[in-house]
Amino acid sequence: MLRIGNTYATVFRPEVKEKMVVASLSTSEKMPDGSYRNSNWGNTIFVGKAVDAAKQLKDKDRIQIIRGGARIEPYEDKKGVMRYPTKLVIFEFEIASKPSGSSSSDDEDMPF
Repeated sequence: MLRIGNTYATVFRPEVKEKMVVASLSTSEKMPDGSYRNSNWGNTIFVGKAVDAAKQLKDKDRIQIIRGGARIEPYEDKKGVMRYPTKLVIFEFEIASKPSGSSSSDDEDMPF
């Protein structure tokens, strides 16, 4: 499993399913100068100790991934073509704080 950490993300459509939370994420890496780069979308599952906190996530919440990974889950589609989607697996994260001076409804300044 590829390891990921110190990555910022925006959560979309979080949903509790049995012993995990699934969501779509838009990920961005925060650079030393405060800017963000590498916005990518991915299907994500929150597992282990991250599940309890992830159950409280709402659409467009910002998080910082502390510990996680990426794994490939190959499958064969209805036409017999092999697909190799990558899924992010989050083990530990924190809610990212809003920039000072922004309101909770002010999403236009966010880089992702």
